[in-house]
Amino acid sequence: MPYVITGGCCADASCIDVCPVDCIHPTPSERGFLDADMLFIDPDSCIECGACRPECPVDAISPDHELSPGLLPYLSLARAHFSGDRTADAAAGPVAADLPSTVRPGLRVAVVGAGAAGGYAARELLKIPGVQIDVYERNLTPHGLVRFGIAPDHPQTKLVEAVFPFTTGNPNLRLHLGVEVGRHITHAELMSFHHAVIYAAGADGENRLQIPGGDLAECAGEFVAWYNGDPRVADRSFDLTHERVIVIGNGNVALDVARILTSDVDRLARTDIADQALAALGRSNVREVVVVGRRGVADAAYSYSEMLALQDRDDIEVVFDASDLARDDEQRTAIDAPSAPLLKEKVALTRRVAG
Repeated sequence: MPYVITGGCCADASCIDVCPVDCIHPTPSERGFLDADMLFIDPDSCIECGACRPECPVDAISPDHELSPGLLPYLSLARAHFSGDRTADAAAGPVAADLPSTVRPGLRVAVVGAGAAGGYAARELLKIPGVQIDVYERNLTPHGLVRFGIAPDHPQTKLVEAVFPFTTGNPNLRLHLGVEVGRHITHAELMSFHHAVIYAAGADGENRLQIPGGDLAECAGEFVAWYNGDPRVADRSFDLTHERVIVIGNGNVALDVARILTSDVDRLARTDIADQALAALGRSNVREVVVVGRRGVADAAYSYSEMLALQDRDDIEVVFDASDLARDDEQRTAIDAPSAPLLKEKVALTRRVAG
């Protein structure tokens, strides 16, 4: 019985290193790796050794006989992934490069940001003998968007924190919390104490829509941080007195926001959602969320897993504009291409959810 990777996959690649038959793809040497939402195990090549399962930091690998009905689509998705022409995956292009493994005694590197990017950067740097790392984080806790950006009803995804070295006590890494670069320390000062600086802090702030009424819009990032308990926005308030909310964008964050706004409060109470957000959502009048994206289903930025999470929700009804699905019919040639099995399955899943 083959092992199957499910929706919590963080594409960490730890499982790839231990697979004795090279049946997990895309690999870091393949072009598709850097853009992959998740990895796949070839069900026809898997020898059922189970070596990959304990390596997964988010517990997203199971033998097919242990899959719940809601996770069975991932087995079909894996078969679809390996049924097409995968030569494009191995084609030349940007790939994840290995850092040099030579000993670098005395090399000091500063990493700005203790979120996912900073965590992976620090983890790779620690593989180089002799490197000393200083991580600077403006918050008083590490893990960034893993802690404050992942929806509270997706706890499995947050398990990826386990792969970051911030709290492991490694003597070659020092974590400086509550330190904001540009305010408490300058770039010039960092360079005076380090040989290199890696900025892994992401993009902060917001870009306002330059349209009539754009000044009335709320920042989705702040709303997500608010319901996740980020202390920087704990005192924010959001207008939930209206029955309809419009979300601009159709990526994973948009679906997260829509799902949280329309979820049954009793269901949310069983998660680690922030107390003040739960109380506010309990008083909310929002009954409908309209997700508006410039791209159709075929090109929408949400992942297969994000839409699958809506499939069996009895407290949420998902409705699609028939004209949006009709426009996607015009793209069937591209969607049906053998090199795009994941896209094809994503569109098919969306149609099933839409009824």
